[in-house]
Amino acid sequence: MKTKRTHWLLLPILLSGCMAGDEPYTPVANLQELMATVVDPAADFYWDAVGWIVDSTGTEEIRPRSPEEWDLVRNAAFVVAEIEVAEARDPMAVFDVGAEMYAVCTGCHATYALETIRPGG
Repeated sequence: MKTKRTHWLLLPILLSGCMAGDEPYTPVANLQELMATVVDPAADFYWDAVGWIVDSTGTEEIRPRSPEEWDLVRNAAFVVAEIEVAEARDPMAVFDVGAEMYAVCTGCHATYALETIRPGG
């Protein structure tokens, strides 16, 4: 898996689009708006796709159940540049990459957007 390296591919790809072509480009969103409206919702969807709820009644497994649900996870993975495990439809790998992705996101937020980190999170 190329998880650690691919986390940083998204931003340069997005920013390179600002300079593509001969026509002047007028941004419609700043970085904070892009994160809030595109990246963060995709990351949240990805993180919520696989997990477990353990309580007194037992364990409930959360995972995509249909090809369509897996496609939605894959689409979110494309946004955050974590494609391979979603395409493999491997719930445990999706969960593990989600944990790595969370660490990378938190590290970036700690440097550039400290106000967005939730207490205890």
